[in-house]
Amino acid sequence: MNDHTLQQLERLVEQCVRPVRTDFADKKRMREDLLSHLSSTFEEELERCGDERAALQQTLRRFGNPADVTHELQQTLSWQHRFSYFTEQIQARQPGESYLYLGMKHFLYALVLSILTSTLILIVRGNNVRTDPATMFWVFAVILAGMSITGSCSQWLVDGMGRALISKSKKSQLRYGLLSVFLYPAAMFAIHLGLMLGPRLGEYQISSSAMLAASATACFGPLVVWLMGPMMAERILYQEKWAAIDLTER
Repeated sequence: MNDHTLQQLERLVEQCVRPVRTDFADKKRMREDLLSHLSSTFEEELERCGDERAALQQTLRRFGNPADVTHELQQTLSWQHRFSYFTEQIQARQPGESYLYLGMKHFLYALVLSILTSTLILIVRGNNVRTDPATMFWVFAVILAGMSITGSCSQWLVDGMGRALISKSKKSQLRYGLLSVFLYPAAMFAIHLGLMLGPRLGEYQISSSAMLAASATACFGPLVVWLMGPMMAERILYQEKWAAIDLTER
């Protein structure tokens, strides 16, 4: 199989998979399965006719309409896959999306989750809840917002490390590694500060043990960035390869 034939098969695969509403892992599996199927069909046709161009045309004919395949792929997905897709749209940075927009998505997600969680506790526990609703909501909002914004910053650092590994820039790798040292301590201090500024101002104080615990998390940032950086580099290269395929009519 020459490069031109492979490119044509990959283009056909991308025509089928790109419109499907599912997460990254599902799309990767779909591409692998379809490309394997098309490659096998092409080899069969090539063995039968002995001409690559004719074998490719026959393979495309046997495969059928890509839009029909897209519909079939979408129909095979369960509600768990659709929920995973929805979650990935919120939590993961999408192509062309700024990190500021990602942080806003995470914050709004945390806000909605805080309201739902507080409301559910009040409904289930009722009068048994000793904390007033405003304080309960504030605690959930601060903790979840802190965690979500930390996730946005963490993704920025992991993305940066992935691209630094791709470009083989030692300076950028060092920069993102050093920045990650401050990620989790800053997040914990911010959460504690948010709790101090809650409805019952002044009742919550940052203890020395809390400060020590926050400082101890400094090692986790570099660990996360260095472990996930190579995986992110692989994911970036994979996404860019398939995104570069032109699906416009020729």
